[in-house]
Amino acid sequence: MKYISKLIISVAACEVVGIAGEVLVSGALAKWYETLDKPSFAVSVWLFSPVWFVLFLLTGIAASIIWHKGLHIGPVRTSLWLFLSTLVLNAGWFALFFVFHFILYGLIVIVALWVIALLTTIKFYRYSAGSGSLMIPYLLWIAYIAVLNVSLVVLNDIQLTQLFGSGLCPFPG
Repeated sequence: MKYISKLIISVAACEVVGIAGEVLVSGALAKWYETLDKPSFAVSVWLFSPVWFVLFLLTGIAASIIWHKGLHIGPVRTSLWLFLSTLVLNAGWFALFFVFHFILYGLIVIVALWVIALLTTIKFYRYSAGSGSLMIPYLLWIAYIAVLNVSLVVLNDIQLTQLFGSGLCPFPG
């Protein structure tokens, strides 16, 4: 497969996550998210979609560079599996936070996403400095979202007991 095909597939896969997130978020931003108490550093709602679009474009390009190195190389496969994990976690965060309004679960997932994205960035950087560098804005945005998520927990007085004690836990137990 030529590099252009890998680039198109990688970027498209990332943007599908972004589009899915946009679909999940639409309506929720206008209704639920706007009702939350937010910190002074919270960006305007209109900025979320373009930022995610650009970040998924950059990360898709980064993944295509690594994919082009060859799936026959074990560490390349591992790097791409880590990358796919970031997409799954990202989609999970969109759903938990905006659809189900589980701010605490969202916080857990966004922290896990940042850790996996950091590992992915380090692995990508080992094969291509450019590819690793393309992941940096994504890492910074996820860190920002994590801090915003923590602030929302604090400002909206969301208690840890809500994880297990008041019917908000989607898991039995």
